[in-house]
Amino acid sequence: MSLATTRESLPFLSLLVLLCATVGALTAVSPIVAGILLVALAGTLLVVRLDRPLVAVFLIFLVLQDPFRFMAGGDDTQIGYFVKRADEALLYVVALWTLLTSRRTHLALRAEGIRWAILACFGGILASSVVARVAVVPAAMDLVLFAKPFLIFAVGCSIDPSEFASPRRLRTIVSLMASVILFALVFMLLPHLHDAYLGSFRVADTRLGLRSAQGFFDGPGPYSWFCATTFAVAYAAYLAFEKRAYALVSLVAAVFTVLSWRRKSIGGILAMILLAVLLRSNRDGHSRRRAVATIAIVAILGITLLAPLVSSLWQYTVKEYGGDPNSVARFALHQTSVLIARDHFPFGAGLASFGSHASSVYYSETYQQYGLSTIWGLNPEYPAFITDTFWPMVLGEGGVVTLIPYALFVFLLLRRFWVTARQTDLAPADRFLAFAGLFILVGSLLESTSSPIYNSTMQSALALVVPGIAWSCFASLGSAPSGRPNAT
Repeated sequence: MSLATTRESLPFLSLLVLLCATVGALTAVSPIVAGILLVALAGTLLVVRLDRPLVAVFLIFLVLQDPFRFMAGGDDTQIGYFVKRADEALLYVVALWTLLTSRRTHLALRAEGIRWAILACFGGILASSVVARVAVVPAAMDLVLFAKPFLIFAVGCSIDPSEFASPRRLRTIVSLMASVILFALVFMLLPHLHDAYLGSFRVADTRLGLRSAQGFFDGPGPYSWFCATTFAVAYAAYLAFEKRAYALVSLVAAVFTVLSWRRKSIGGILAMILLAVLLRSNRDGHSRRRAVATIAIVAILGITLLAPLVSSLWQYTVKEYGGDPNSVARFALHQTSVLIARDHFPFGAGLASFGSHASSVYYSETYQQYGLSTIWGLNPEYPAFITDTFWPMVLGEGGVVTLIPYALFVFLLLRRFWVTARQTDLAPADRFLAFAGLFILVGSLLESTSSPIYNSTMQSALALVVPGIAWSCFASLGSAPSGRPNAT
């Protein structure tokens, strides 16, 4: 990046930081004005420039949903509860419209058998539900939520890859994502504003005696995954276009991911860097081993320098995830899902029976049958931790006949992105899509080991929209990597 380019970017970055500070202050003082500024920023810079503005409005709403919910009075008010549930209604409207009108989505879903993997997922969980004779109303509720990640993937497939990967549009998107991350500075430097923003809805998250970075989201979990996704997009753009501004944004995203103190997101970023080193190293085994050794040395040095912090995080992890499975909710969910799959092989316990939102609303008998109803967070009085995982829900409710096609769905995406990213003759935009799709998908898989990332609309959109865009670019009817479906 030339000195002239750096000078041109400084006023924009200064304005971006000033806008974040202004919006952060107004969030506590005048929420209405803050909300208007947020919508105006996102709307004017992005919506009017895309060929599918309804999709852009939907994605922007997901990012701003938590501020709107807090401004409306939280979940205890009718408006706040409506805002909280509006994301799902909007998703089904946008997804239905996409499936009916987007030829690009139709082509992408027919490529490489991915539609059969998706249909097999639905077939497996429906078969498990029929065998288990589950109640219709809870099952219908759960089925709608089960479809969420596939619908979001379909929405991502409808976005024109050239729209997303063009340098001008990409700069706008990365700048917007960076502004959301930098917003956390306001609340970190002025914690009283953060407390005023949260009000009585929740208490700010602290770990190791430090306040976690979480921006205007309702917790550090969604914020850290937003940072990790921003890192994936910016780092992929840097590798493809070799612009230092993208490297700067990826560094900022990585720093704030660490400041959120979320280990899965930090691990996701480390996995993305490892993938990049492996992909960019020469194909001979010596170079690849040297690249892995370099990462190992850097990791060892980093752990040595930050030993007290690493030790504290390790002790916190052991305390949260280790120990007796009969006392730790997430561990119990993982272990019990295997037992359910064994007892119902090859099926599962059916929809609304285990690990899902519907199984907590209509408290499932499965928790009592397997002795989980006495565990804090899984008991009928406080079932808040029932939805803290994802894959135990897939295995427990759908069994092996659902888990296998779900794994195939993920494998098809990973294989396509990996094979494409290894090609040496790719255009920069195609290389960016291959890297971004691979990074985000791998990061989301790590996040999903102990997080319901694919069940949360916003986090699922961050995890699957970009892979959907990349898939529609590379896999449509076996087209070459540079090919793009012409239809919308």
